[in-house]
Amino acid sequence: MNESIQVLVIDDDLSWQKVILYMLAKREQCEVSTVTNLQEAREQLLSKPYDIVIADLELATSDRLIEDGLDVISIIEAEDLEIPVIAVTGKGDETAVVEALQRGAATYIPKMNIRNHLLNTVDSVLQSMGKRKLKSKLLESMTELKLSYRIPNDIRLISPFIEELKGNLSSRTEFSGKTISRILISAEEALLNSIVHGNLEIGSDIRETSMSQYQALIESRMQDPQFEDRKINLEISLNRIRFQLQIKDQGQGFESENVQDPRDEKYISRASGRGLLLMRTFMDSVEYSDNGRCVCMTKLMPPNLPRPEQKQEAVSCS
Repeated sequence: MNESIQVLVIDDDLSWQKVILYMLAKREQCEVSTVTNLQEAREQLLSKPYDIVIADLELATSDRLIEDGLDVISIIEAEDLEIPVIAVTGKGDETAVVEALQRGAATYIPKMNIRNHLLNTVDSVLQSMGKRKLKSKLLESMTELKLSYRIPNDIRLISPFIEELKGNLSSRTEFSGKTISRILISAEEALLNSIVHGNLEIGSDIRETSMSQYQALIESRMQDPQFEDRKINLEISLNRIRFQLQIKDQGQGFESENVQDPRDEKYISRASGRGLLLMRTFMDSVEYSDNGRCVCMTKLMPPNLPRPEQKQEAVSCS
């Protein structure tokens, strides 16, 4: 017996709505709602949980304008929902199909094939979503993951570290793609700051005056015996409550409380405040310790995962 599902159909053509309804009626335990425009779609999406959205690519409005049916993907993302969208194409336009998939549609189906392939397509998408739900259930069982790195003083290692971090966040958390991107940007900026301003002891002023001199100085000090043996210690802690990244350099440190707020209008246009601005904007907390040599950034998990009762201890530099 098929599992019970909720399907939202978005199509301005009532005759095609009837065809889709007729086909879905052949599937047991399938409840279908129909709308003709994006405003109605948004209201439906907020009214109850849906398992699948079937959206026509072109929707004619009452004032004879054309809406892009795939804008429903933007609505779903804006409301932080996870609902797969099946794009329905009417003209066999390959360009429209490619665009639909690039924008985030789970798959597509030409209207001319709906009678033969709609049910199989729906079941295929549901199977994929079922695997994602099992992954979520597995993540609920995770207590904590800890990773430690001690990397050389080499900015070329930032990119592979960020790729490794991306893999862990994508496979082991319920963070959205947007949130993961923001965490990665923050991590990259923090790591770059720790290497350049911390271990290599390069000030921000030179970056404001000459980017070429700034980059040349980085390359020079990476090979300077005074700086090249310094290391960066990275600690990643991941559990059902939060993601935490601690970065500690071996530089001279700085008085973090004296750093100008990069969100201030006087400093927001300066290149030197960009990293800290992004970190403080994207992460839930950014804390410095050990005379500025250690930064600890935290991002709380989305609230949909069950959370344990125990109190979480903050990570501190040692």
